[in-house]
Amino acid sequence: MLLNWLQDAPKNQLLVLDEPSTGLHYADIDLLYGILEKLSTDNAVLVIEHNPYLLEKIGVGLVLN
Repeated sequence: MLLNWLQDAPKNQLLVLDEPSTGLHYADIDLLYGILEKLSTDNAVLVIEHNPYLLEKIGVGLVLN
């Protein structure tokens, strides 16, 4: 359900996602990552996550503008 909503999310928004990969299989995490990449082109995306697999894909860091 979250993935469906994220695909049609509004633009120019701050999206805060807390542990979005909880309970997902690695294949689903790959799908989530693709959606997050797409969302980040038109939005600011903040992901709070502890899953090492997703963190490695995203890159661990803090960006302040």
